[in-house]
Amino acid sequence: MSNLTLKSLFVDALDRFDSRPAVHYQGQTYSYGEIVTAANQLAHRLRKTGVGPGVSVALMMSNRPEYVVADQAILRCGAVKVALNDMLSASEIDYILRDSDARVAITDAGMLSAALHSAPPLLDLVIAVADPEECPDGVFSWSEALAGQPDTVPFIAPIPENLGLIVYTGGTTGLPKGVMHTQRSLAFNLLAHVMEMGLLDDEVLLLMSSLPDSAGFLLQAGMLKGARHFLEKKFDPELVLQRITADRVTFTFMVPTMIYRVLDRAGGRELDLSSLRTILYGAAPITRERLEHGLKVFGPVFMQLYGQSEAPISSHACAAMTTASIPAVNTAWPAAARPAS
Repeated sequence: MSNLTLKSLFVDALDRFDSRPAVHYQGQTYSYGEIVTAANQLAHRLRKTGVGPGVSVALMMSNRPEYVVADQAILRCGAVKVALNDMLSASEIDYILRDSDARVAITDAGMLSAALHSAPPLLDLVIAVADPEECPDGVFSWSEALAGQPDTVPFIAPIPENLGLIVYTGGTTGLPKGVMHTQRSLAFNLLAHVMEMGLLDDEVLLLMSSLPDSAGFLLQAGMLKGARHFLEKKFDPELVLQRITADRVTFTFMVPTMIYRVLDRAGGRELDLSSLRTILYGAAPITRERLEHGLKVFGPVFMQLYGQSEAPISSHACAAMTTASIPAVNTAWPAAARPAS
């Protein structure tokens, strides 16, 4: 474990799940093997631009399968991921790209203009998930970047002390500050996610919030278990219920306001919600009344998450309901999900 890095952790894990479905997105299914092949090809393209340990790569995308591929490609290069969500303003993106000394941007069409605003001489390479004819001069389309590249794991050996991630704070007292995480700390962080959340081998995750934020950690943790992931571009309460009832989702992450809307949508309908084992919630307090309502509708499946950019896992907490009006249950470990001792 002393030499643990993101690359060693994921390459070994994902190779075991080659034929399993990894990501479901807009009616399409992508296997772990397909994700790994594309990630290796993209990693080789990044290596040709000098991407490796210590080099910052900006990942600028809305939720989509290419985000998963790019995420894996960056860690297979041993590089530093700088993930930016699509809610940031152009000036915030410019500041973060410059502050992190990003040399490469991997973006989608929606964030391409923001990346180009900070383009040469800042960026050595820009790759966009867009058709080749939509890409300005000097920008590689996704298909062009992967074409002709080897599908083998690139030969590079990051060390545990190398940076693996720079995540930016909310900037409530000034400009956002880049919090630096090493390869080792991120690898142990993800193992803690798997253990603390009790992720099982048959997990089916529904992720609707931005992957550059908490959902991205959940995605990576799920992949370590060979889980299936339903990725959505945006939150839709009716779709949540559909995914649970029809697609048998076992785990999802929502902020309290999302939970409220799902509960309102469910109303008094007869729904088979039996597959759901965990609703992870955080980012804001949940009201007592709504949590009581949620326990009646979904059962004892709630787990509370709180954290910060500096320590995204150390402050996980199990929401144990012990008040007189709420049945005393440990919501972190529903009976159906509790692993054997």
